[in-house]
Amino acid sequence: MMMPSIEKLVLDTKGTFQFYEKRPGIFQVITPFSHEDGDNLEIFIESLPDSPSLYRVSDYAMTLMRLSYTLDYETEARQKIIQNILDENRVQFDDGSFQIETPYETLYQSIMTMAQTVSKVSSMQYFNREVVKDLFEQDFQELVLNQFSQYHPEKNAAPVKEQDMYQADFALSKNGRPQILLFGVNNQPKARLAVMSCQHFKLKQIPFYSFGILSAPDIASKADHKRLMNTIDKQYATLQDFKHEGMQDVSRFFGEF
Repeated sequence: MMMPSIEKLVLDTKGTFQFYEKRPGIFQVITPFSHEDGDNLEIFIESLPDSPSLYRVSDYAMTLMRLSYTLDYETEARQKIIQNILDENRVQFDDGSFQIETPYETLYQSIMTMAQTVSKVSSMQYFNREVVKDLFEQDFQELVLNQFSQYHPEKNAAPVKEQDMYQADFALSKNGRPQILLFGVNNQPKARLAVMSCQHFKLKQIPFYSFGILSAPDIASKADHKRLMNTIDKQYATLQDFKHEGMQDVSRFFGEF
């Protein structure tokens, strides 16, 4: 079955969409909906040569490519969110692409479903601050346990055992050298706890080196940020910065090069 004419597509979708032929047999759909920045949603339709009665509605992997510019969507927590959105809307996932196979009779509904799915996934970067905080803690833990496993990460490390109210999120160690203490900072209380814990460990003459990993550069007040700068040995403005630079810094500390 050949793809219907543009005129028929417009008519049969109640004039809600516009269609532009990008390549023979592949049409881009212009919907009334857009991304937060005003750009059109990327949705395409094509007929399936092996199933003449079916059509494929797809984003051609544009949604995740676009999302990757501003967000690391490949963490376990965010992958689960994306999969839940796809499952709720009965959208298939194939090599980065969102897809729906549909007969022509339900093409309109399928385009609407794809538009809703793309909008939901794209809006992940605009989650409210509390959700971002929750994701930061999950992402931080996942990163440390996976990327730094060779340094035996100890969670909720309390170097002074009898005073475990002072602790780091993780301690890294190797070959009996002083530990690296990691502090994930995603709110003001965490910033203050990191400062107080480091000051307490120094008072107790505990040998350590401290890394502070912020969820965002402006996560703490100016006063708390200044205290962090004066207390923490090494700071990373975002988790992405730590992901890209942390291994090299940890390796250098442990004398591996």
